[in-house]
Amino acid sequence: MGLGTFLIIGIVCVIGFVILSAFGHDDHGTDGGDGLTSDILSLRNLLLFGTGFGAAGSLVTHLGFGPIWATAAGLLVGVVMVILTVLFFRSVRSQQSNSVTSLKDLAGKVGFVTSRIPEGGLGEISIRNVQGTQVHLCAQSQGGEILSGTQVEVVEIVGDRAIVKLTESTQ
Repeated sequence: MGLGTFLIIGIVCVIGFVILSAFGHDDHGTDGGDGLTSDILSLRNLLLFGTGFGAAGSLVTHLGFGPIWATAAGLLVGVVMVILTVLFFRSVRSQQSNSVTSLKDLAGKVGFVTSRIPEGGLGEISIRNVQGTQVHLCAQSQGGEILSGTQVEVVEIVGDRAIVKLTESTQ
């Protein structure tokens, strides 16, 4: 492989990376998961590998070393670029917050009835989720009727409905 081959590989990969980044599709792995395979085998990382391979191979060839040394240098720089990119994006992803909570997390929590819960019917409760956000849920009483303003405990979540009972202090 000569200087021209390494230059072409590097230039094509840089152009591909710029186009991919410009259209916002630079983070899709091949298997759609968050595992090691999707991190390494993303199109973004393959283009970065090609960029590093082409640049290092061109430089080493230009310095007068043979194709074996140029290929080895290109492989090394390409792999290092991919590793650094994977580590960088994992670091960024680990710092992202997620406000999505499961309703199942509300089981055992205490809230208040906002709309009367008739015996055998549905009402509404207000409760704070794990982030402290006020959540309003459709609720069914485990016992009889529960009036508005009464403190209740969530026994379980069934679908998007809370099954509630009176708290010890309200019985």
